[in-house]
Amino acid sequence: MYQQLKQAHPVLAAISDPLREALNSVYKKHLGGYTAESYQLGSTNEDILSKAYLQYKLDVIDVMEHYVRDKKKMHAMNDLSDDVQTALEGCAAKASLVLRQCDNVHDFVHFPLMFCSVITTLVQNLSMIERSIFEVCISCV
Repeated sequence: MYQQLKQAHPVLAAISDPLREALNSVYKKHLGGYTAESYQLGSTNEDILSKAYLQYKLDVIDVMEHYVRDKKKMHAMNDLSDDVQTALEGCAAKASLVLRQCDNVHDFVHFPLMFCSVITTLVQNLSMIERSIFEVCISCV
């Protein structure tokens, strides 16, 4: 089941702007910005990244659960197509299964969605390395 979830196709209509922004905020809170954690992105032997990643995983699941709960409270789920409703109702459980399956930073499943902030972190880290790949000197606006 884990392998099937890793390879599942997303229901793009279920990934709304508010959900995407909430998940991006979780990334920025734990792994983004100019922090010790962000400087370790991509490192596979740093304890500081592992601790931040653990909190990141828990908050991703929590944000998904709250998002769906709020949608249900406002009766906004009824306006969505059946496939979007199904995707949203199962998103936290699926994220939990996938994210909790890998507890070390060697498995790159730890970013279920590539947010603008992830790209920004990569660019900022590579820009500090002399002669890094010049093509990554883009900015995410």
